[in-house]
Amino acid sequence: MENFELLAAVFYLAGGRIKGATRLHKLMFLIQQEVGLGRFQFQPSKYGPWSPDLEELIGKLEAQGLLKAEEVEDNKYRERPVKIFTAAPNLLEVGKATYEKLRRVDPPTALLLRHKVNLYSRLAITYLIVYVYRRYPEYALNSTIWDKVKEWQRIYKQD
Repeated sequence: MENFELLAAVFYLAGGRIKGATRLHKLMFLIQQEVGLGRFQFQPSKYGPWSPDLEELIGKLEAQGLLKAEEVEDNKYRERPVKIFTAAPNLLEVGKATYEKLRRVDPPTALLLRHKVNLYSRLAITYLIVYVYRRYPEYALNSTIWDKVKEWQRIYKQD
């Protein structure tokens, strides 16, 4: 499965929208790590794992009109501004076809993918970041938000 097809399937399973670039990168990172799908190159960044490959693909999809990124204020988690990514119908069609093919050829992986997308696309972003930092600390080496993450860990009792 190509990265484009995987991203399309993720948007399809997420209902066509994903809130936040940080969430999108963490979601794709976790799918690659925990489901074994995707060939993005991730590197440690100031917010944990980040993929230049994914950024490039997002830019291409935006240029083609297949993905729209809208910046909004999010006072709940104090992300300012946050991008809401919305997939165009054509991208969702590719995502549905990709997912249905995976479901036919590898039902357990398809089920795991659906579960991970449903879970990680809905978790509070602070919880998702804590989870990634605890599970994959090598990708948090360049983090500039460790103080916040440690506070979130205490809140979520994950220290």
